[in-house]
Amino acid sequence: MEDKQLWRTLIDTQLEFENAALNFLRNEFSELIDKQTWFDNYFNWKLNQVKGAEGYLNIGLCEKNIISTVSLTPRKILFDNEYYISGELGDSYCSNVFLKNIRNYKPVSVLNGESEYINKSVFGRTAFEITQLAIEKKFQLIYGTPNINAINIWINRLGYMNFSNHSIHLFVKPSFNLLVPKFLKKVLPKKSTYFFDYCLLNFSSIALKYIYNLNHNFKISDILLDEKKIQRLWESTKPLKGFCFVRDLEYWNNRYISHPVNKYKIKYISSNDQLIGIIVYYKKYINNVDFIIYIMEWMLLDKVSLSVVVNKILIDELKSGNFIKCCTYVNCNSKYKNEIIRCLFLKRNKVDIIFYPTTFLKNLISLNTSSFEFYLGNSDAF
Repeated sequence: MEDKQLWRTLIDTQLEFENAALNFLRNEFSELIDKQTWFDNYFNWKLNQVKGAEGYLNIGLCEKNIISTVSLTPRKILFDNEYYISGELGDSYCSNVFLKNIRNYKPVSVLNGESEYINKSVFGRTAFEITQLAIEKKFQLIYGTPNINAINIWINRLGYMNFSNHSIHLFVKPSFNLLVPKFLKKVLPKKSTYFFDYCLLNFSSIALKYIYNLNHNFKISDILLDEKKIQRLWESTKPLKGFCFVRDLEYWNNRYISHPVNKYKIKYISSNDQLIGIIVYYKKYINNVDFIIYIMEWMLLDKVSLSVVVNKILIDELKSGNFIKCCTYVNCNSKYKNEIIRCLFLKRNKVDIIFYPTTFLKNLISLNTSSFEFYLGNSDAF
């Protein structure tokens, strides 16, 4: 009988294996995820975004080969006006190459868990250990947004729960180009889809102004001369009750403004020299012409209409290429649901958010769903 190779796991606190982990992710998953996602020094950047809170990378090793990864990124959260540290699970991948002839070199006993799975599955062990480390380091919440292929493993095998006490849904605005059947595209003039989208967006702009009577008296700019205004905007918009991620100046700088690779479009909304809103989106090109817009998140004073801002952005971006669709997350029990529907977005599936059942999680379970804020930028995407 062929001897099975031994695998083990390692919490890479000094990121000694960062380059090897990045090569593993790029080589095995480039067909699913753009290689640019895992840029040089990716983990060093990602895991050190919160001052005073350390992030972690757990890797599975078979001899000198990395065969699995799971990261834990610290995120500051605000609950009932008190600050805490949470941990976001991400970069959870497992090799398909080394799975047949390997076995665990050091099994563990697991309380209230699937010990057989955790000892046989390198991914299960990697995920289990990063969870135990988060508990040991006193992360108040441990959460993630796994894809459809992985969510059942996290819930059924690793003890996580699919958090249902929220109303966060994916909303999508398809372009006319996406809606038109292929056979019809062949007979329509090349610029007809652009014409229909342009007319629809401009009609929406008129409707927002004259039918819904929404405020248009503000400026949208790509430049902000005084970054301290972001901190003041956060202080003015943060909720006194309920749950949200902390979105102070440090957050916006680390997550978007100073991102090493991704060129996020950041729009600053002002009136009378006061910053009254900020919105960030990511423009992902499918090829040299076609692109999808992902609205990552926004932070607006009550007097700013999200629908007016989004509509203006789409009108501007339509001129730069072949717009396919626009996607974002919206809380269906917030005022932003109607705002985004006015821009002709369509409601899609509820977002899967998993949490490990820590003691702190009870606070979220008791929340009104309108008090739970979660944006696309809070997930492990882009």
